[in-house]
Amino acid sequence: MTTNHKTQVIKNLQEKSILVSRTFNAPLANVWRAYTESKFLDQWWGPAPWRAETKTLDFKPGGYWLYAMVGPEGERHWARMNYISIKAKAYFDIEDAFCDEAGNINSSLPVSKGRMVFTETSNGTLVEFKMTYAMEEDVQKIIDMGFEQGITQFVLNNCKHCWIKTKSDTMEVTAILTITTGILSLLCLLALHFVSPEFKPAWRMISEYALGKHKWLITSFFLLWGLSSICLSILLWDVVTSPLAKVGILFLFISGIGEIMGGLFDLKHKHHGLAFLLGVPALPVAALILGYTVIKLEGWTDHASLIIYSSHATWISLIIMAAAMGVMFSGLKKAGIPMSKDAPPLEKMPEGVIAVNGYANRLLVFCYILWLIVIANTYLSSVTA
Repeated sequence: MTTNHKTQVIKNLQEKSILVSRTFNAPLANVWRAYTESKFLDQWWGPAPWRAETKTLDFKPGGYWLYAMVGPEGERHWARMNYISIKAKAYFDIEDAFCDEAGNINSSLPVSKGRMVFTETSNGTLVEFKMTYAMEEDVQKIIDMGFEQGITQFVLNNCKHCWIKTKSDTMEVTAILTITTGILSLLCLLALHFVSPEFKPAWRMISEYALGKHKWLITSFFLLWGLSSICLSILLWDVVTSPLAKVGILFLFISGIGEIMGGLFDLKHKHHGLAFLLGVPALPVAALILGYTVIKLEGWTDHASLIIYSSHATWISLIIMAAAMGVMFSGLKKAGIPMSKDAPPLEKMPEGVIAVNGYANRLLVFCYILWLIVIANTYLSSVTA
């Protein structure tokens, strides 16, 4: 993210205000994130060689950002920014003050109130920050402390924000890959329904398509599904920060590995069972952990219902499939049909046996991939809205 204008600083002693403005050659979504997320603020907030170090940031009305300005010798000066009101990707109102490490405001130094306004322009994004003080003396005191030189030096360091833009663009590509590979995976499965009609979808499991004439399609299905899961795990690594959320990403990545193994090792291979154990149970765990994490993020809350519904659909579909398998196995046992691993595959289902496990298996796959697509699409919405 590069700038195409110099930082403008306008002092108005009569209004007891300072207006800082600058236009950035970058999308509004990127600039907004640069000002509202600690992982980005810590990279640029402060004139070199000073840097910001966040202790806590809760970006919501009534929340605050408590951070230290850390000098080259390790010295620390603490500051606190209280968030008064917020309109996403438009503005936020703040109260800005010096404080101690616990966040207690230093009343001997000036306290300002202001609004940070973000406007999309033909040249990029204009940021205007107007600070108002209680007395003219406070404005002069801030100026005497070197405010103008400092703000001119540190407002969005170009090189670091080139990284932010590149990172954001890379994440958007990863989100698109998640959606694309997920959809292609479902299309492979749909194609198998038509080109391999001998595998009755009511009771034949998806893995059994590998026994037919179009093994490449089922292999592609599993590989694309696994790639979609892994892409989403990579995407979310920089989106969520809590230790629990990182555990959720680990489960998602494991699920992707299991899905890829399902394509590499068909149901006759000794590792096919391991692929199932890795790929199937892990994703509902990931979906629940990550689903309830991301709905708290800025830009995700409007999609909370869809995220939660799709997250719960993963474990519900797994329970449905397990129940359907149990009902079928019980019916086969009553019908005297052998169920050992060496038993030949059934040509048809005996009368009286309730067998809908194939449908349940396909429902599970649909719910799993739908969740991947929902999360990736919500990410795209959050950065482009």
